[in-house]
Amino acid sequence: MRKRFRIREKGARTLLQKWGATGAGRLFKKSLGEMSVYQKRMLITPSYRQLAVNKECPLLELPRSNYFYKSQGENLLNQFIMNKIDNKFTECPFYGVERMTDYINYRYGLGVNVKRIRRLYKLMALDTLMHKPGLNERCIHFPLFTQ
Repeated sequence: MRKRFRIREKGARTLLQKWGATGAGRLFKKSLGEMSVYQKRMLITPSYRQLAVNKECPLLELPRSNYFYKSQGENLLNQFIMNKIDNKFTECPFYGVERMTDYINYRYGLGVNVKRIRRLYKLMALDTLMHKPGLNERCIHFPLFTQ
């Protein structure tokens, strides 16, 4: 069962103005389901004395743990590996995950797993320049023109 919080009239009015309430009966310009966690986090005002953070979070349907969460980021080893991947990938954009793993392990003597390199490739949004499977198959949606 969800807790319901009473908001003082003056506090509610100022909060609604800050949150961008419209006069057409909708509380937000976007519904809460469409907002990202970052957008909801930006709506919370910790300096607002009349409504505490633990009361604002349920109003925005945001768990308190999401409000206080700070991401760890990548550790120094992963940053070093990402730097080396970036340097090599600019030279050889056709290197795939397994070939890059062999290069990193051989060149720098690290015992890096393929799964780590694959995750870092995805994090860096890298994609190799090679043919993907099924590119030479005929597409039925497009007509074949012959002369």
